[in-house]
Amino acid sequence: MADYISLMAADSKSFTRGSGDRSFKGCLGVCLGFTNPDEFEQQYAEFVNGIFEYGHQNRKVIKSFDLNKYFKDDRSGLLSCLSSFVSMLSQNEVRINAIFTTLNTKLLPDGIKKYGLGRSPSTTKKPLDFLDELNNYYPYIATWKVSKIAQLNGSDVALDSFTGEYTNAWGELCAHHNVSVIPKGDQCNPFISSADLVTAFIDEYLSQNHLPLNEEMIKLSLNNCDANESHVFYVGHNDFDNIVPIKKEKINLVEYYRRPMIYILKEDILKQVENKYIETSPLWGKLLNFGCDMNSGIKYISYSEDYNNIKDGDYLIYLGEKGKKQADYLMKLGHRINAISSEDILNDKINPKCFE
Repeated sequence: MADYISLMAADSKSFTRGSGDRSFKGCLGVCLGFTNPDEFEQQYAEFVNGIFEYGHQNRKVIKSFDLNKYFKDDRSGLLSCLSSFVSMLSQNEVRINAIFTTLNTKLLPDGIKKYGLGRSPSTTKKPLDFLDELNNYYPYIATWKVSKIAQLNGSDVALDSFTGEYTNAWGELCAHHNVSVIPKGDQCNPFISSADLVTAFIDEYLSQNHLPLNEEMIKLSLNNCDANESHVFYVGHNDFDNIVPIKKEKINLVEYYRRPMIYILKEDILKQVENKYIETSPLWGKLLNFGCDMNSGIKYISYSEDYNNIKDGDYLIYLGEKGKKQADYLMKLGHRINAISSEDILNDKINPKCFE
């Protein structure tokens, strides 16, 4: 990769094989580099439109979960589709970087030391417990590793929402790049979605071929798609100073949200299961498409957390009378927001160009 990479996007997944005492854990991530993001969006759209049978899919952005549902038990069909996607990326000169982490627990008899900066007293985690935590914020670790090795500077970085504490890697990444966090990014942002799909491909290839998580096997999987210019990087023991949290404080993602943000105002009618009903409804795909059109992320509003996070220009989508009253009230308080009815979203009455 070179300095002309204008955008990086990353995603990851936990790598687990076996169970119980015979289980194996690791982290697997992908960071993609784009030299011409605008051109790639068209290539992505053409590929997605060509996957599904007519009428089966109306989403502009997909994630690996959607493909798993579509192919069901046809694992060879799934792998073939994902392989074609990786080949498309390579043919269009997207820089593919795979990053992985495995730990030799025998070298860590005393565990892994966390914190110790400022007023955060140090504590120790078992290696496998640390891997579980690392998986929660691995996308930015993957991006940091690629950026550091390739000596990149000044790129835009797109990340899905994550949970993690402050590390030296996060500090370095934010110091050298323009970091944006896009909630639901793997479902409404084509660049994060692409990283998710490549990650899923590597995982599925290794699984179907009963291969271990290491540099050689990851490279083999990518070469199988003619992605011969791809790179594989290891993050592990020598990187602890950068990837282990230095203080007991979660990163405040709000500071990095892509604006304007899209907030959903629920009606609280179905209580604990309302999210599931929304996300399996015909409306959900339209909401994600709206997020894609607006180049933004989507989250359910939390009045206990977001009272200070709503910014001018944000979109509040209300699902009923309760949500409409809440949006109206916020506007009366002086928030210059865009209140939109979910019915208008559902019935395609909203033209994104009106908000440009």
